[in-house]
Amino acid sequence: YKGAADEMYNSTNGDAFCEVLVKRRRGTPETVKMVLSILAGMVVSILIFMFIPMFFILIVPVWALIVFVIKMQKREYEYIFTSGDLDIDALIGDYKRKNIFSLSMEHMTLIAPENSHDLDGYKGNPNYRHYDFSANDAMLTNYIIIGNWNNQQVFVKFTPNERLLDDMFRISP
Repeated sequence: YKGAADEMYNSTNGDAFCEVLVKRRRGTPETVKMVLSILAGMVVSILIFMFIPMFFILIVPVWALIVFVIKMQKREYEYIFTSGDLDIDALIGDYKRKNIFSLSMEHMTLIAPENSHDLDGYKGNPNYRHYDFSANDAMLTNYIIIGNWNNQQVFVKFTPNERLLDDMFRISP
């Protein structure tokens, strides 16, 4: 899977279980936040040295905050498929894990590759809430889930591997 995902697979008693970890590639917004935080840290450090050099120790928490902001830009998604239920967790900056999306196969209308013509009627539809849980990598194939979640129509972009797709197909062809 081109190094973008770690996977775990177990199938006992006919139940499907697949776990895929996808590292999200940093995009422009994350890079801008990192650069701006570093520039702000440099400005604050220079101001402290120029105007209040006796409080130079304040530079340590400033740079600790900058390191924290930079680490929080790292994002991974874990797709967990268990017998018809897809859970997506976000792992943010090696610090925080949060379940952000759960959908049962019963509530999925369509799963197709991002460039499929089956999605033509859904793309750009303002009635759908769009979610992006993909790897943000042009070298990998993204898929789209069309379905209903929390009483709203959703358009979910994610980057599964073949085993996850096979398990989903086996549960609901």
